[in-house]
Amino acid sequence: MGRIERDIKKKVKNTKEEYNVWYNKHEEQINQRLDESETEIDLGNIKVKNRSKLYIFAGIAAFFIVVILAIVLPLTLSDDDGLKFYDSGDLRLDNVEADEFYEVIEEAGLNIIDLSDYEVSGYAILYSTEMAVKGGMVELVDEQTQTFATISIYTSDVDVYFNPDFEKLDSDNLEIYYSTIADSGVYSTEAYTIKNDLKYYLNFLSIEEPENVLTALFM
Repeated sequence: MGRIERDIKKKVKNTKEEYNVWYNKHEEQINQRLDESETEIDLGNIKVKNRSKLYIFAGIAAFFIVVILAIVLPLTLSDDDGLKFYDSGDLRLDNVEADEFYEVIEEAGLNIIDLSDYEVSGYAILYSTEMAVKGGMVELVDEQTQTFATISIYTSDVDVYFNPDFEKLDSDNLEIYYSTIADSGVYSTEAYTIKNDLKYYLNFLSIEEPENVLTALFM
């Protein structure tokens, strides 16, 4: 009662009514407000606030915030259909032979680009921690254009970082983005694209202009 009494005393100094007279007149209302949640009551020209249950409400609010975050955060890690996304860096790479590579890729329903015109020197399958197939990796050589490439293939639910500053290759059918550096007639190129719901990331060296290499691979 002392704090409220002091606050009221300060505010009524400039009123014509004596403090004791004013307090006696409104004592019942003041006491009633002490048992309520934070509210504001107008007593003449004085407003009285009670904060006795403020901490209870703050605790309840904090509890609900924790519950909401527990529900919402998992949803932010998936798309609107509840699809789980995987980080490409968390995938496991298993080296395999050509027959096993194509068998696993086909069983997983992955429609990869045609590599029959290239000499492929290495195959690997990418697995999630649950051993679900999430893509593959090939190393290939094209002797005619002296192209040496590593191609990583990812399913649509794998998060892969693609540089937004890459140049776009002009094409009516496919969006291919790439960045290349030429040195003594040799092109060092990074590129990425999406085809048949699969994400492709490429690193390759070539004497052929990278636009022609990419066109031959994906068009």
